[in-house]
Amino acid sequence: MKKTSVLVSVLLIITLLLSSCGSTATAERSETGESSGSSGLRESMEDVRESIDEAQSTFDQAFSEVTNTYEDVKSDFLDVFGDMLPSGGGDSGTSESTAPDDTPAVNAPAKETAQQESVESSYQPTMGEKNALSSANSYLAFMAFSHDGLIEQLEYEGYSAEESAYAADNCGADWQEQALRSAKSYLDLSAFSYSGLIHQLEYEKYSTEEATYAADNCGADWYKQAAKCAKEYLDYSAFSRSGLIDQLKYEGFTEDQAKYGVEQNGY
Repeated sequence: MKKTSVLVSVLLIITLLLSSCGSTATAERSETGESSGSSGLRESMEDVRESIDEAQSTFDQAFSEVTNTYEDVKSDFLDVFGDMLPSGGGDSGTSESTAPDDTPAVNAPAKETAQQESVESSYQPTMGEKNALSSANSYLAFMAFSHDGLIEQLEYEGYSAEESAYAADNCGADWQEQALRSAKSYLDLSAFSYSGLIHQLEYEKYSTEEATYAADNCGADWYKQAAKCAKEYLDYSAFSRSGLIDQLKYEGFTEDQAKYGVEQNGY
């Protein structure tokens, strides 16, 4: 409002000056004629230019005052209401409002896993895969198998590699528990050292982790296994004491276990 009032006042001053100059020029022309009228007009124009310069100066000063007043008002406004404005300040001409992104972040690996599980859950097995799975469950009901050992057995029965793999992957077997079953079956038939049992299970295509789990949890007394193994060798052939100890160590028994086994058989 203050800026508008000043501008109006300046314009009114310029208008009055021009009007006054026009009246003066007309009066002088009527009194002195053409030449004196021209001289008066030039003087009047000079007066007008001076008046315009003064008006421009007045206008510039007034505009500066208005601008300063605007900045003061803006500053006072921000002091009072600045906390209520969006982040970035209260000047809507220079700030950009950013709407919060409520879209939840998507974990790419988790999304791919979910998609894969969805595809697998909707998969319809073939007739051959269904029969292979039935055969796998029958085998596992009376004998322990490793994952790869079961696949080999099913392929031997004439199932394709894909059908056999499907059966092994979907039979629900705990392969560590299968390794433990196999370990106990071996120990019922023959004597084994700790490392010898692990090697035997790995030969049956159990993983090292599965075989180690079985050896750790089968409950075998490895000293007694050494004595049992020494007796089996003596039943098969004659050995010297040192020769029998070396044979037991070759089977994976420790020095102490081998000596214990030999002593339990009369050496």
